[in-house]
Amino acid sequence: MERYDNLMSQEDAAAYLGIQRRTLWRWRRKRIGPAWIQFGAVKSKPLYRRADLDAFILARRIEASRMPRPLVGRWPGKRANSLGPARPDGIRK
Repeated sequence: MERYDNLMSQEDAAAYLGIQRRTLWRWRRKRIGPAWIQFGAVKSKPLYRRADLDAFILARRIEASRMPRPLVGRWPGKRANSLGPARPDGIRK
C-alpha cells in the first residue's frame, strides 16, 4: 500500500506549481489540472501528491524541436505576401 507522506494543501500545491490558488480551483472544476485527492464530504479540502504535481509538470514539457516556428514579420490581419504598397514603377519597397 502506498503511503501519502507528501500530501500538499491547495495553497502549497499552487506555490509548488508557481500559480494562483484560484487557478487550481478552476482546473479542478474543469477537470483539466493535476490529479487530486479528496477525503470525506464534497466540501472537504483537496490534497495533492507531489508525484502527481511532478507528473503534471512533465506532461507539459515541450522539446525545442517540436516548438512552432515564430512568424517573423507577420502581423495579425495582414496577408502573408503583403510587402507594402507598390511604387508607380512597379517595384515594391
